[in-house]
Amino acid sequence: MTTLKLLAATVAALTVTMTASAEPIRLGVSGQGNGDGFRINSVLANTPAADIGLQVGDRIVTVNNTVINSGAVLGQTLATANANGGHVAMLVQDVNGSGYVVIECDLLEEPTGPMVVRSTVAGAGNVKSAPVAKRAIAKNIKRTRVSK
Repeated sequence: MTTLKLLAATVAALTVTMTASAEPIRLGVSGQGNGDGFRINSVLANTPAADIGLQVGDRIVTVNNTVINSGAVLGQTLATANANGGHVAMLVQDVNGSGYVVIECDLLEEPTGPMVVRSTVAGAGNVKSAPVAKRAIAKNIKRTRVSK
């Protein structure tokens, strides 16, 4: 695989454009997709991926019953889940390949700071709220070991 294709797969896995807004939501993994899933190469700290226990070497097989064979498919599937309330069910093969786990959670965003208010016209007294910075979080996490 060329460096450009690998970079594109990594970026697709890291950033998912949400339907509800132009703000990206991050799962917090990079990796490489192939015919047998999306193999995780890195997990960022303080991200949903870290919260739900994903590890380097794990393989994401499906998300919400969609087979994940590329970073683009992972991103599209998570964006669809986010647009439909954020509930995700992932089938993941663990790092040593000895078993599978179903990870269910709600991927959400929470504000990271206070609301900012700006005047829209200098001296006119009109105000407009600016978007608040947000970070992705995972809530209601449930892990179930399964045999495939």
